Amino acid sequence: MKDGRVLIDELHSDWENTTRPMDKGWYGTMSVYNYYSLTEWLKHYYQVDINTNRTLSSDLLGDYDILIIKCPTNPFNKSEVDAVVNFVAEGGGLYLIGDHTNVFGMNYCLNQIADNFGIHFNFDSTYDYPTGNLSVYRSSILPHPIVQHVSEFSFLTSCTLNAPLQAENVIIGYGLLNRFGTYSTPYFFRETWNTPDVEVGYFLQTVALKYGKGRVVAFTDSTVFSNFAMFMDGYPNFTLGTMEYLNRENLFPYLNALFWIASLAAAAFSFYLLRRENRFKILLTFLVIGLFSFSIAAPTFTTLNEFYYPLPLPQTDFSRVCFVQSYSDFDITPQPSVTPLYKQFDTFFIWTQRVGFVPSVEETLKDAVAKGDVVVIINPVKTFSLEDKRLISRYLENGGNLILMDSVLNQDSTANQLLGFLYGDALKLQVVTSPHTLRIGNSTGGQNISILDPYLAIIGSGLTYSVLDDVNRTFVVVKEYGEGRVIVVVDSYSFSNAVMGGSFTVPDETQRAVYEA
Repeated sequence: MKDGRVLIDELHSDWENTTRPMDKGWYGTMSVYNYYSLTEWLKHYYQVDINTNRTLSSDLLGDYDILIIKCPTNPFNKSEVDAVVNFVAEGGGLYLIGDHTNVFGMNYCLNQIADNFGIHFNFDSTYDYPTGNLSVYRSSILPHPIVQHVSEFSFLTSCTLNAPLQAENVIIGYGLLNRFGTYSTPYFFRETWNTPDVEVGYFLQTVALKYGKGRVVAFTDSTVFSNFAMFMDGYPNFTLGTMEYLNRENLFPYLNALFWIASLAAAAFSFYLLRRENRFKILLTFLVIGLFSFSIAAPTFTTLNEFYYPLPLPQTDFSRVCFVQSYSDFDITPQPSVTPLYKQFDTFFIWTQRVGFVPSVEETLKDAVAKGDVVVIINPVKTFSLEDKRLISRYLENGGNLILMDSVLNQDSTANQLLGFLYGDALKLQVVTSPHTLRIGNSTGGQNISILDPYLAIIGSGLTYSVLDDVNRTFVVVKEYGEGRVIVVVDSYSFSNAVMGGSFTVPDETQRAVYEA
């Protein structure tokens, strides 16, 4: 294990910037289409520096264990390439991050370095076949150490890789369609699908390689580490898995060669026996031995990888906000979604990063409570188990924070199950109606019709704090519980994408008020 000194090269890159803070004053596409959140988050685990003004040299790289070259748009000179190759040979870890279709020339620049290791970033893009949608990697048997803690990984359009035989396949995309790019469109995507050079099959999307004493990882979809996606899906665990893999030297670089020699010798001996002995008995013996060996080797090597490549613990504290999926009815995903906008909350999720939180979506309440300084449940629709109600009670008593968001649109709400367990009748939600007059007619006449406007009301006492809307309805309340507190919001709709807009939105005056809330 090395010391985890990381250098991110910014000098050669005009894309996915790492230096401008993502805060409450900067909005729009570029505010979330950068690596600021990734960089600040990595600083909690490693010593991270950013190179903005020095050419890559042996003197510079000698002070670091891992070099990240992401989205280069400016070429490298020969002395820089030589310095990087020597850095890896002497035990350094190199992380190369590219993207689809040679967009902005980044894959061309990466190949100046990658080709020295036998790795090549192709100038294409990948999609799921036959749907044409973005592809998704799902964990399989015997995963590479980098992805052993990643159950699912949603690509946002990758390129493909070529790699030498001795390389380690980290992610192979099965059933993919790949198309080469074109320089005639802004982001180098083709406008037509059915062309003779379109290929279908399985393609390499992430690869690792041992070179001398060091290691190289090549990855093909830079977009997934942008602020608007970084903490969704399997991206955080993939990032930490990659960093831990690169933060090691190769103690026995000749072992793979020895295994190859041993396997070739075993194959030659097998053919020799097949020529001289009873073929059926020999084949049956090899089959039994092979199955037995695999049944032992598979769990053994999986256990060894988990032991030698655990996810690192943060070296400094940071605040986490965990969104609970199992009880909630929301959609938070980096990929395009057909879910109704009032159920999409990815803009709200991303906004927490602007005030210094690290958000995550946790499948279970148990995981959220274990990790989160704040736990968020949105539009609860699942019956709360007694075990989980007790779990959240203990969490709050010990100083935890719960944000419970609901809406009058949520007709299957189970919010009162949890509030009743915590507070009895001292805090609950209730649908009430407010009369309004609706005018129907035209300039020559009309009539007034009385209608009832339903809304979700907060009924409670002993509240620490409350917020009223513009018609004096209680919109938000805060109530203490043990050392912790519960925040109840009865208009989750206002925090959905239907009101807050998408992650690239520049907020208008109304949206800005919600953002500030």
